[in-house]
Amino acid sequence: MMREDKNGKEVKGTDPFLEGMEQALLSTKEKGFAGLRFPEILEEKYRQKELKRQKLLFPPMGAVALLFFVIYAIADYFMVPDVYQTIWILRFVMALVGIPLLIAMASPRVQKHVDLLMLAGLMGCVAVILILLILSHSPMAAHYHTGLFIVLIFVTITIRFRLALGACFLILALYAAALPFISAMPLPAKFNSVLVMGTVILLCLVGCYQIEYRQRRDFLANQMKKTDALRLQHLNRQLTKLSLSDPLTGLANRRHFDESLKLYWRRAERSGDPLSILFMDVDNFKSYNDNYGHPAGDECLKAIARILKAYSRRPLDISARFGGEEFVMLLPATEGQEACIFAEKIRSSVEGLAIPHAFSDVAGYLTLSIGVATAITDGRNDEQDLLERADAALYRAKTSGKNCVM
Repeated sequence: MMREDKNGKEVKGTDPFLEGMEQALLSTKEKGFAGLRFPEILEEKYRQKELKRQKLLFPPMGAVALLFFVIYAIADYFMVPDVYQTIWILRFVMALVGIPLLIAMASPRVQKHVDLLMLAGLMGCVAVILILLILSHSPMAAHYHTGLFIVLIFVTITIRFRLALGACFLILALYAAALPFISAMPLPAKFNSVLVMGTVILLCLVGCYQIEYRQRRDFLANQMKKTDALRLQHLNRQLTKLSLSDPLTGLANRRHFDESLKLYWRRAERSGDPLSILFMDVDNFKSYNDNYGHPAGDECLKAIARILKAYSRRPLDISARFGGEEFVMLLPATEGQEACIFAEKIRSSVEGLAIPHAFSDVAGYLTLSIGVATAITDGRNDEQDLLERADAALYRAKTSGKNCVM
């Protein structure tokens, strides 16, 4: 984003990280992320967020999975009586290995590899199931291949898609390699089990992709909001340093308003929210200045500015002195009807000041005319079009008798 210095020359923004993040967000918005990969600076932040989530989620999930893995030893006694003692030993060894894995998942030292630890534990479960299928000659042993489906589901709901993709096909390959050595399953059942497992893998991976895509989409939207907030803070700091406020009224000045209008327009383009502008002008102000003097005129402008400040209650509402006796107010996420009601309150409040103006052709006191314009960005217009529409509405208010909202 370019800025102007006090001499009117353009200079670059001073926050490289913010500039890089905005470029990454813009690139992602234009190109999409169907491959489930962001630009590097954005991908790093996403991975950090996911690793924090996994660190909190994986230990309890892994503990529950390990508990059920041990409980299934009860079924071993009845379904594979010929090898149940061997399988119990394997389950016991798996439990001894699994507990340190769960502890390691909570350690900051391995935070970047917590998903690999989870996958290692799950692949250990796969190994135990395949060994059981190969060793047992019990006719009921064949049913144990359904345990692989549980592992596949667990893999695809906990681990990121790219890693889950490799893990699923590795499990399928290991199962296919073990099939010739499984005596408890007839050949037609073996072919059928491979087809069923392939279908389960496909469905699970589709779900895994959709889950991660939604997570990345939500992360991207949240990151846009955060970056907008950071940009606004950065802009506000710059504006403060450059004294971008009107010295008489304390409101934002024209330059501040122009910068904010551009920023708010971009925000509205992303969010789809309406953006409204109130364009205000003090009626017959020249005659007031000529007859009551410039100090009195300045006091009138200050009084109006105090009203505008009082009505700028929301953090993002901006009131500015546009020039001379003209004021503007920027109202993000505000519909046209709501903006008109808001404008009428301001007009009524100025009228309520009852500042004497014997030389007005409207009333015996100071009055205000307001033009209102609202836009929902659609790519066919820009912020200047909105400002010009507000100016045109103000002109209609002036030619319709003044002291009104149009």
